[in-house]
Amino acid sequence: MITNKKIEKECFLKFCHTLYDELHGEKKVNEIFDISEEQINDINKLYSKNIFTRFVKIHNYIKMYTKIDDKRASSFYVNAFQHYITYSN
Repeated sequence: MITNKKIEKECFLKFCHTLYDELHGEKKVNEIFDISEEQINDINKLYSKNIFTRFVKIHNYIKMYTKIDDKRASSFYVNAFQHYITYSN
């Protein structure tokens, strides 16, 4: 898992644009993934901890600590980390 590696925002955001822009558009990707590097790493830790609770914990984190106003954001993050882990290893 990626938990021991620090994820750089620029690299992660570029990866997310590559993954989602064609389907969802650059604007939507910016809205969902434009958070701080610290928040990206916090969400990655939540993703890596428990497969059964990751959606709920990520959803709650996004709701409490970001300005993202999209109920599907947690699904995007779970999917992005699934792909990013494979990509970065």
